[in-house]
Amino acid sequence: MLVSWGRRWYLVGRDVDRTDWRTYLVDRMRLRTPNGPRFMPRELPEKDVAAYVSQRISSASWRFYARIAVHAPAAVITDRIDPTVGTVKPLGTDRCVLSTGADHLETHAVYLGMLGQDFTVTEPPELIDHLRLLADRYAKVDPGSDVSGSEYDVTVPDYRER
Repeated sequence: MLVSWGRRWYLVGRDVDRTDWRTYLVDRMRLRTPNGPRFMPRELPEKDVAAYVSQRISSASWRFYARIAVHAPAAVITDRIDPTVGTVKPLGTDRCVLSTGADHLETHAVYLGMLGQDFTVTEPPELIDHLRLLADRYAKVDPGSDVSGSEYDVTVPDYRER
């Protein structure tokens, strides 16, 4: 199956030697005259092949992989994230698992904050530590602090008066 994603074309095909599905960049393939047996049609690895390709391609270079149990139905979380962010699998009717990755722990924190749901991080431990650090930092926010009258005041000229 051919899929266009990120301004490139990909071929999703079954590798009979590895007995697994692979994603190939079409512009790196060479045309060959068929000289072997014909392929056997198989069921695709996912119903949404474009989402399958985007997840496989984007996850190839992640530095931090994470698994998060989200306390919400899978359909709710699937609607809130882009397929390139990760995959969502149901855990019953009111919970799901988000498998995701990113180059920075801060990116995970942003994704999780945008879910708007309670969650439990199962891995990696570094993400748990980072979220605790953020929670401590946010808990220190002083809602009564006022910076007016300080060096942070900025006067913006009114350009309409010219």
